[in-house]
Amino acid sequence: MSNTKKIKPEAEEKVTPTVGMEFKSKGKKSGERVTLFSVDGKDFTVPKEVPPSVYVKARSVARKFGDIDAFLEVAETLFGPGQFDAYIDLELEDEEYEHIAELLMLHVQGKALNSENEGKSESE
Repeated sequence: MSNTKKIKPEAEEKVTPTVGMEFKSKGKKSGERVTLFSVDGKDFTVPKEVPPSVYVKARSVARKFGDIDAFLEVAETLFGPGQFDAYIDLELEDEEYEHIAELLMLHVQGKALNSENEGKSESE
């Protein structure tokens, strides 16, 4: 056994934002997708991890054009072209569309997936 003391690392210094700072992109998130909802046996999947930029863009679109346009922007971004086209061709009740819109926007905010369905990939 060693008598070496473990030294706690010093707290990281807080960086003050300054003009001209440079940042490095974290790159693309994992390609893992999860089923957000199903209609007549067809799963509609979204990325498991939504980049924060999607939320920022949705808020910007909502301010300029309204919530419906923000939702459509998010839906098209997260579903991708094939699924988005299938989504807009669905014939559902208004209440069902409202549930889907709420679920999608909650997912963008990181609040839609619970422990029961978290991690369910489209291959399962």
